[in-house]
Amino acid sequence: MIKIYGKIENLTRHIKEKRADKLVNKYIKLHDTDTYMDSFEQLYNAKETIANYARSKNVKIDIYKGDKCLPEMISGNEEKLVKDKVFVQITNLKNKKTSCGLIPADTDKIYQYQVNGYAVYDTSDETQIVKKFIAKDHEDNFLRNFYRKIDTLVNQLKGSKKK
Repeated sequence: MIKIYGKIENLTRHIKEKRADKLVNKYIKLHDTDTYMDSFEQLYNAKETIANYARSKNVKIDIYKGDKCLPEMISGNEEKLVKDKVFVQITNLKNKKTSCGLIPADTDKIYQYQVNGYAVYDTSDETQIVKKFIAKDHEDNFLRNFYRKIDTLVNQLKGSKKK
């Protein structure tokens, strides 16, 4: 009885994994396995997270090696510029509009990102509140930079403006 229960449990787990893979493959597709450095491995490991984001935004994300993005438009000099990048094409599943971009694929590099906003301060005599414009610098690794760029492309595609 225990052997049968164990086999049924393994079969159930296998079916759930297959369903999850099918769902992930509906929203994200990695087309090239030989991208720059270990970016493919990091993207493959984050595939489920990216797919969940794509599902929530109702988009499909196709990821290619940078030099395969638009081969008819790339000349010899420009090929060096896209060699270490990842080409991303995002398709809105509802209206089939697309948005494309190149994202740096160097996994060893730290990417600088600046957030602009306002902060509220009290004056020294506490009689007035002052609103000041500030800019904060942040550091992103490869995946965080990738997520940020994907979000920007999706927002461009959807026509929404971030505030």
